Amino acid sequence: MTSIALKIDRAVTKRIRKRLTSVATNIERETARALNRAATSTRAFYSKEVRKQVNVKAAVLKRGVKIRRANAKNQVAALDVSGQHVPLIAMGARQTKRGVTVKRYKAGRRILLKGAFITTMPKTGHVGVFRRKGAPRLPIQEQFGPSLINLWVTRDTPISLHAVTTLQKEMNARILRLRNRT
Repeated sequence: MTSIALKIDRAVTKRIRKRLTSVATNIERETARALNRAATSTRAFYSKEVRKQVNVKAAVLKRGVKIRRANAKNQVAALDVSGQHVPLIAMGARQTKRGVTVKRYKAGRRILLKGAFITTMPKTGHVGVFRRKGAPRLPIQEQFGPSLINLWVTRDTPISLHAVTTLQKEMNARILRLRNRT
C-alpha cells in the first residue's frame, strides 16, 4: 500500500493567511467604494430625471441632495434630500415691464408674476425673484418654486430602483477587480 503525505510549510500558510486578511479588508473598502459610486450615480440620475420635466438648473438640484459617504467601518451611503424650495431665479426667470415671467415646466408656458422683480441683495450679492409684502417699499419676500423633496417623490421612474441596480453593477465590478488582483 502506498500513501502520500501532504505537508504545507508554515511560511506558505503565513503568506496565505496574510493574503486572505488583506482580501477581507479590501472587500470592506471596495464595498464602501461601490456604495459611494452608486449614491453619486443616483444623485445624477435624479437630476437628469427631474430636468426632463422641470426647468431647473442641475447645480440647484445637486446642492439640495447631500451624500453621506460610506467607509470601511460604516457600510452605509445615504442621500439626504433637503426640504428647501427651488428659487424661481433658477427656473429661467426673466424681468418684463409687468413683472417677472418664469417657465417652471419644460412642457408648460411662461407664467407672469405681476409686480415681481429680479434684484441683487446689496450685502450678500444674492440674486433672486422678489415681491413686496405690502404697499411700502419694504419688506420684500423671495419667491420660490416646488420643494426638492416634492420633485424627488413625484418622479415616474423610481429612483430607488436605479440605486439598487447601480449598486449591483458596482458590486459585481468590484468583486471582479478583487478576484483579478489576487
